[in-house]
Amino acid sequence: MRVAILKLMIFGMVAGCRAPDAGVLPVGEGRGWEVREEGKVRLERVGGRLAGVVPRPGGVMGWEFRVVRGWVPNAHADGRGVVTLTTGLLAFAGEDDLLAFALAHEMAHVVGGDVRGQRGEDVLRLVVGAVGAVAVGGVSGDGWLGLGAGVVAVVGGDLAVWRVRQRGRELRADARAQGWCVAAGYRGDCGERFWRAYAAARPVPERAAWRSKHPGDLERAEALGVVGR
Repeated sequence: MRVAILKLMIFGMVAGCRAPDAGVLPVGEGRGWEVREEGKVRLERVGGRLAGVVPRPGGVMGWEFRVVRGWVPNAHADGRGVVTLTTGLLAFAGEDDLLAFALAHEMAHVVGGDVRGQRGEDVLRLVVGAVGAVAVGGVSGDGWLGLGAGVVAVVGGDLAVWRVRQRGRELRADARAQGWCVAAGYRGDCGERFWRAYAAARPVPERAAWRSKHPGDLERAEALGVVGR
């Protein structure tokens, strides 16, 4: 039974981990990986304007913006206020308004405590799975049946609860980001325009809604359009 629970925990950790984008390397590693100077200037200019209006939560001494190599337009932030985006996103968001929204969205996750919230939910998923495995395995006396029940609990909870909660966090971050962009002097429809442009240029197909941790691109654009009116 202990072995079954250990396997369940490993499964849960693997399922909860976010794999980095293929081809992402720190800027400056190897030939041809450097970000052009004009890109750095844009990032500093836009990030600086946003830093003047976005509040800093506890634990964030200041906002920091970094670029890593990656052709897929993507970004993420950590709880220390470090916002990292790929060169693909820097190129995609060719207008300052679009770049501002992308950065502000990640800053919204930090301000909203979403980074910590996601980690807490990952732990809770493991606990739910382990309890299910122990309960079913203890009653049936079959460790493998308990493991199967734990896996079902982890996957079912992920699809029915955790992914729904994460999609809600994404929409809230979008709304906050668009408001901050307006406060920083950018266009009021920057978020809506960002997601419509991303939907048109999306490099990889969207997942089915029930499988995705993020709302659909056009769903996000329409939600921001309502907020902006």
